[in-house]
Amino acid sequence: MAEQPCDLGIIGLTSVGQCVAAHFAQSDQRVCVGDDDQSFVPEVVRAYQQQTEQDSWKDDGLVPSSKCMVPSRELPDVIIRVKRPRKIAVFGTFANDAKFLEIWNQIAPQLEEGDTVLRWGREEEGQYETNIQQYNKSIVTQLSKTYTERGINLLEMVRLDMDRTAIWSDLNASNAYMVGGPEEAFATMQPYMAPFVTHVGLVGTDAACVHIARVLQHTVENCIGQAFAEGMDLMAKAAGFDHTDIGRTFNKWNTEGDSGGRLTSYLLKASSRIMYKRDNITKQGFVIDYIREVNNITETDTFVYESSIRFGVPTPCINAALEARLFCNMKEERIEASEKLKVPSGADTPSVLKEQMCADLQSSIYCTILVIFAECFTLFQAIADRESWDVNIQECMRLWNVTGSFLNSKLLDAMHKAYKSQDEDPQSILLLPDLASELEALHMSWRRTVTVCFASAVPIPTLSAALTHYDMRRTPKLPIGMLQSQRDFFSGCGYERNDQPAGKIFSSCWTADHTKQEQRKAKGCTKPPVKRKRKADK
Repeated sequence: MAEQPCDLGIIGLTSVGQCVAAHFAQSDQRVCVGDDDQSFVPEVVRAYQQQTEQDSWKDDGLVPSSKCMVPSRELPDVIIRVKRPRKIAVFGTFANDAKFLEIWNQIAPQLEEGDTVLRWGREEEGQYETNIQQYNKSIVTQLSKTYTERGINLLEMVRLDMDRTAIWSDLNASNAYMVGGPEEAFATMQPYMAPFVTHVGLVGTDAACVHIARVLQHTVENCIGQAFAEGMDLMAKAAGFDHTDIGRTFNKWNTEGDSGGRLTSYLLKASSRIMYKRDNITKQGFVIDYIREVNNITETDTFVYESSIRFGVPTPCINAALEARLFCNMKEERIEASEKLKVPSGADTPSVLKEQMCADLQSSIYCTILVIFAECFTLFQAIADRESWDVNIQECMRLWNVTGSFLNSKLLDAMHKAYKSQDEDPQSILLLPDLASELEALHMSWRRTVTVCFASAVPIPTLSAALTHYDMRRTPKLPIGMLQSQRDFFSGCGYERNDQPAGKIFSSCWTADHTKQEQRKAKGCTKPPVKRKRKADK
């Protein structure tokens, strides 16, 4: 009698891999298990069988299914034993592409059209922002380009980074994953993720999409943090607020009203608490004043800057936040410059009404955060269009906003609802009717804030660059004509006219010398005339 085929294949008997295998085996589904260390497989199966036999007498719903976990003799055996179309989950290869590739090379010859392989994401708690992979280096994406033609589906699963305390205070909060790959394959594997993942969603039809979404999550966090830092600096320098005043203001923004203010968020709450934290080492002052002004720049930080140029998407606000961090590493140069480049002080600086300034600043940061999200999502869509992927911006918003996420905010929730209400995806989230009306109502507060900062010599690169983005986007005609004219003036490279078909090049004779040059060209003279030397010159 032929052996009954298995429903699911598990490769990689990590603690999570064993839990997944045991869960479905106890649900009377046959699960074939394997590991790169095959000597470990019989031990795991034997322990499972002993446990199910011990629990079989208990009235707790467990089914005595000791025969439902099937050991494999070698990794290809896992594929052979699972019924078609096969469903395979690979564990223990997070941030280890070499190990995944080694496993893949063993199982790939047995895979057939319709089979799905899921690479499970990070299983253990690690350090913040550890092993963020660049999307074009994803091994699953590279393999997909070859095996998709054979009808074999690959899924990449990436765990979202969360607040470190959420891991212990709310286990569900720390268990959110983004998935990238074919939509049909995700629907096939989702029932096998559901018992172990509280929040999961498909963010794109290619494995690379999850890596982009994770990088953008950290980019948004860095930029919002910079916006709050600039707000803190303005309150301290222009309004004379001390640490507790700033902390109190942040807390007010986070809690005002029955359901919180428009800036209610995890990052604002954290910023408020940071301002109150006194230094326990020196017993003097506040911790924030003792933090050294250094900032390491990683590939994650430069991804948007480089991609914006490559894909032709302007991201001035994000770039400004990055450049602000670069200035942090120039401490000695800034100290020297402060002694030679004097700034206005005393009577030369504008007087401000503190309450009005704080209200304007709150609106300014709110508008800036909208621009930050807009730049990230527009870039994400541009990359997807170039690569012929489908991305789900709504699902990114939902997953970034789960409890415990450092992007959790009232604004992101409102943004998700506004985006979800549209029949078609907008060119930018700034054009969503609800958000556009808010920007229109708040932009004068934004302008007053930037004006006060410039007059008070308080640098606000992120807030001002975001306002520049807003004005550039809403300006029908930009002054690029001057730049094109200058180039044509000195090189004759030409320009296109807006009243003529695209691609047709024109050039102007801007001076009498230009006219003479064109006349000589018309007569066939391509070389400049030779000037005769006069006797006096000799």
